[in-house]
Amino acid sequence: MEFLPRNLAMGLLFIFFVQGVVLIQSTSPTADEVSFNVVNGYTYLKTRDYRMSPANPALLREWMTWPWLWLNPRLDLNKASWKEADSVSFAKEFFYRDNGSKAETLLFISRFMILLLGLGIGGIIYFWAKQLYGEWGAVLGLCFYAFCPNLLAHSALATTDIGVTFFCTMAAFFLWRRLEYSKPMDQWGFFLAFAFACAAKFNALLLGPAFLLVLWIKKGFWEFLKSSCYLLVSSFFVVWASYGFEWKPVLGGGVPRISEKLGYLSAISDFLFPHQESVRNALEKFALQTSIPMPSYLLGLAGILRSHRTPYLHYAFGHWTMETQWYYYLFCFAVKVTLPFLILLILRAVYFKKSRVSSGHENLVILLPAAAVFLATWGDSTAVGMRYLLPILPMLFVWVSGAAQWAANSRPWRRLLFFLVAANILTTLPAFPHYISYFNPLAQTIGGGYRYVRGSDVDWGQGLKSLKQYMTRHGIEKISLEYFGPTDPSFYGIDSEPFSEEEKASPQKKVYAVSVFYLEHVRWADRIKPTATAAGSIRIYDLR
Repeated sequence: MEFLPRNLAMGLLFIFFVQGVVLIQSTSPTADEVSFNVVNGYTYLKTRDYRMSPANPALLREWMTWPWLWLNPRLDLNKASWKEADSVSFAKEFFYRDNGSKAETLLFISRFMILLLGLGIGGIIYFWAKQLYGEWGAVLGLCFYAFCPNLLAHSALATTDIGVTFFCTMAAFFLWRRLEYSKPMDQWGFFLAFAFACAAKFNALLLGPAFLLVLWIKKGFWEFLKSSCYLLVSSFFVVWASYGFEWKPVLGGGVPRISEKLGYLSAISDFLFPHQESVRNALEKFALQTSIPMPSYLLGLAGILRSHRTPYLHYAFGHWTMETQWYYYLFCFAVKVTLPFLILLILRAVYFKKSRVSSGHENLVILLPAAAVFLATWGDSTAVGMRYLLPILPMLFVWVSGAAQWAANSRPWRRLLFFLVAANILTTLPAFPHYISYFNPLAQTIGGGYRYVRGSDVDWGQGLKSLKQYMTRHGIEKISLEYFGPTDPSFYGIDSEPFSEEEKASPQKKVYAVSVFYLEHVRWADRIKPTATAAGSIRIYDLR
């Protein structure tokens, strides 16, 4: 009997992995994968030139593509798109023209590398929850992890969101161990895990102050100050090493579109030092002439800070807008996580003291960073959605696993937890394998999640394979298509033509397909019930 929870945990990790492998093969490339991640990562490995799209750090992009070195795909640097650092054009040419015969294999490999990190998240959840709440607590946490549509969807994509989630979760785990056991190895585990998180994605920087604040509250100011120094130094060296100890001016060494980059610096200068033209000029001169460590990382960070402070056109709550909604991410969380998990999260908060272990360190380690992430999103203008909240999900799975203690001596609690776990599975699996577009039943009660959010929460360009399968099953040879995504539909054998302006106003007797992202482009698309939906992202209208 003592082996039962351990075997269940291994089974849940295996279920997560199998689902991930199926998901990898079920979706066409999403908007960011080819255009901004995998091809860029390969050029970094081959050239140590980081000109292409510095909006994400190099570490995970290189992790996704280092197995490519054995396949040696063709890399042509004699293109205008390379010289101009036109990431989208260069990536399309590389992937679909120069290496078209290998494209699916290359994408599978890169997605699989991310799936391994997604599986690693499950391992951290298991060990952390086990140390807190025992074997059955770990099983409870893994039940929600293994059937989490958001973690599953993004673990099967070659993007950086799961990688930063892995390292942030590991940092939180070691921070908790540092508070619980006061061992030097746990302290250095925390420093290094967070350093790798900073090298994985810029949004990890949001959690640094929250983690350090936990140390201040629990260990006092001097421990906070000492840990801040160690964290800063370790992060600096890990990030710098991930760029091959790059040393040059921020805007030197062939950086293209310098005027655009100077705009990033001007925006930051104006934000920090309003109306100080001398400061702006000094900053621009420094960026052009003075060599510094990891300039590409700093350039990418400047671009991210600028974009998240600039009004950004996005779809929110029924219309396209440039306005920021402070509650956007809270809404995304409420409709994108599974309803049973949301219920358990509320119960865990209501019965807070029932699950508390002797020290209570886990509550601050988990809840303070989670609150910091939500607080940081209030002023975010980009409305990226649920994937920006992924780093806090595994921590919350660990936290709700404390509910297993309620069931130890209570049959009603055991029945309730069993019901929530079963309901979580039964409400998740119907969406398989199209988890990107998953919404819980709350979204259905308000007319569907796509009416409120778009982008990577609904339609990220993932539906071409499903569209082709539908066309094959129904004998459709050609289709009129309004598609959002980077991939040429013909790559998957889809014979398509664009909508005419007349067809956008009034349909003819033919077959149409419209990406949910672009529903407003076709004025009748939301008035006519679609015949089918491909991957939850492309509506099909057979009007013959």
